[in-house]
Amino acid sequence: MKSNKNLKVLFVASYYPPEHTGAGLRSHRTFKRIKERYPVDILVLSKNRKNKTDYFEEYEGQPILRVWTGNSLLKCIYNIRRVYYKYNLNSYDIVYCGGDVYIHIAAALLARVYSQNIVMEVVKNKSEERNNIIEKIKYIVNFIRFGYIRVKLQQRSNLLIALNKHIKRYYKKIGVSEDRIWTRPNPVDTRIFNFPTPEQREYVRRIYGIYKNQYVHLMVGGIKARKNQKFVVDYFKKLPSHHVLIIAGPVENSYYLDDLIKSINENMLLERVKLLEGFHNNVINLYHTSDVLILPSFAEGTPNVMLEALCCGLPVLLNEKLGIDEFIDNGKNGWTLPLDSDKFVFYSRLCEEKLDKQSVRSKIAKSACENFNYKILDELLYNKLIMIHNNSIQ
Repeated sequence: MKSNKNLKVLFVASYYPPEHTGAGLRSHRTFKRIKERYPVDILVLSKNRKNKTDYFEEYEGQPILRVWTGNSLLKCIYNIRRVYYKYNLNSYDIVYCGGDVYIHIAAALLARVYSQNIVMEVVKNKSEERNNIIEKIKYIVNFIRFGYIRVKLQQRSNLLIALNKHIKRYYKKIGVSEDRIWTRPNPVDTRIFNFPTPEQREYVRRIYGIYKNQYVHLMVGGIKARKNQKFVVDYFKKLPSHHVLIIAGPVENSYYLDDLIKSINENMLLERVKLLEGFHNNVINLYHTSDVLILPSFAEGTPNVMLEALCCGLPVLLNEKLGIDEFIDNGKNGWTLPLDSDKFVFYSRLCEEKLDKQSVRSKIAKSACENFNYKILDELLYNKLIMIHNNSIQ
């Protein structure tokens, strides 16, 4: 028997806006669109990093319950159990875990206790190669600490969302049947992120002080070691003077920022590198200003910036070790490369030579907008959530 009431979804997030987080921002935009189109009520359950209290707030109309969880899995389970009783969280139809760290594991465990439907979305790749002894030891320690519980919860979830094929392989490796795995990219709001007109592009380039003949490399993301901005400076110094680099993002490690600025100064790149600190709500202007997106990170899930940039017609130079090379068709919308400065120099020049044409950029944008279109992916997500709920109440 189907219910006529709104579907109630408890979305569990380790980070959520206004905190600076790509995954949280993407989820927020998705749920905001879904609530506008479908009968869904959503409460976000996230961490309180300010103090040891619980409080409610709203971000752009989305209610959020911030909870102090503690710094261990046992403390997190205790505190999530506490708020489950206090705020009647067992009344939600689906517990949607936007990751698989402590807060997600704790919420999924409580959902199992109350026989709630569980959706889990692994953001980071779990089947990455571990080529050195340190990575292998870290993996074993993490597995002993909470990996076994995490895997069991994933195996028993109603739906597992894989943001790329690499993650799907991980799900299958732990024994999840194919019918409970949904492989999909992050949705992109193509009303915002799309191919600019020549007039739009000229206007935003003037805003950032970019001349007509300059070729702009763009890096967007938190300024920290994992994003690897210093590598970009290392190869960028070898490129001709008409190449310009824009590094934009919130500072997440002040020591790394100091080293980055020092590297820019020592390589005499002050006039060719624009360092834009802070979170950028107008990131679309950066995409429309630039000519190529650089992703040399040491680790990523499926970054929003890559898909958004492709929808704006930017080719991408991507670290081949990230496990997301399925999105890049070498020679057509960018290249996947080893983290070698000479390789990045060579393919930067090749991008400029082969992919810096209006017609090529237009094809990149058109293909990406078809593959990552929010309308299709939002509808599929809603339909899957409704199907899970209807099956549970029949």
